Amino acid sequence: MLHSGIYSRELTSSLTSGAVLVAIAVSLAYMGVKVSIPLIAIGVVLFFGMMVLFRMYVFFEEVFRVEIDKSSGVVNFFKKGFRSERESVPLEKLRSIRWGVTMIVPENTDGIGVVKQISAQHGMPIPGFGETREVHSVVFEFKDERDIMVFSSEDQDEVDVVMDLMKNFIGGEVAQAD
Repeated sequence: MLHSGIYSRELTSSLTSGAVLVAIAVSLAYMGVKVSIPLIAIGVVLFFGMMVLFRMYVFFEEVFRVEIDKSSGVVNFFKKGFRSERESVPLEKLRSIRWGVTMIVPENTDGIGVVKQISAQHGMPIPGFGETREVHSVVFEFKDERDIMVFSSEDQDEVDVVMDLMKNFIGGEVAQAD
């Protein structure tokens, strides 16, 4: 996997499109098809078309959205991805909104040391690699003992803003858990 500063879904889509196009070109050359200007033009169109399709359907970004409809008394959860999902839960089943924190502690310190050494030798240090991270979150707790994390960030101030917005919007209908 490439460094997160280099890696992007667009880069991966273009590399995959190029690999497919090279495979097609090798197959055509093996069958004895001669290279021509129209064939090159078709290749360029195929490259960009495949790049867009790979970006949309293979290297897509999952999206999670929460809608609170007070007039209908429903909380809607939407997850858009390869297989989109939708769930509606009555607002009265929401027991509380709580703030959570998760510590992400690296487990393989020897491996981290090796990767840091190699990246330093290549002049490409990875900032923050192997450090313990603290992730803050806003969690909806339901009466059926289910918890759904609706927002997370390493910045506690962002989580506090989202938590206040949720509490103020829902109002006194839901107690905040500490």
